Amino acid sequence: MLKLIAKIFGNKSARDIKRIMPLVEQTKKHGEELTSLSNDELRNETVLIQNTINAELKGIDDKLASLHQTIADNPQLDIH
Repeated sequence: MLKLIAKIFGNKSARDIKRIMPLVEQTKKHGEELTSLSNDELRNETVLIQNTINAELKGIDDKLASLHQTIADNPQLDIH
């Protein structure tokens, strides 16, 4: 009975592979584009990527800092 259900719906491994494969293909495509870059161009790309990540995380960091300050100002909120 379980084999029949697995044939109809697939197993978790097959679903995971199906979900991940577009990401793998996209990664391969970007990797091929990067092989044509010089070392200096790769360094510049790395800096751009780091800046993008830092900009995206800044909002989260600001929210965390605000929450930490709120807890510091109101010790009764501390769950420890």
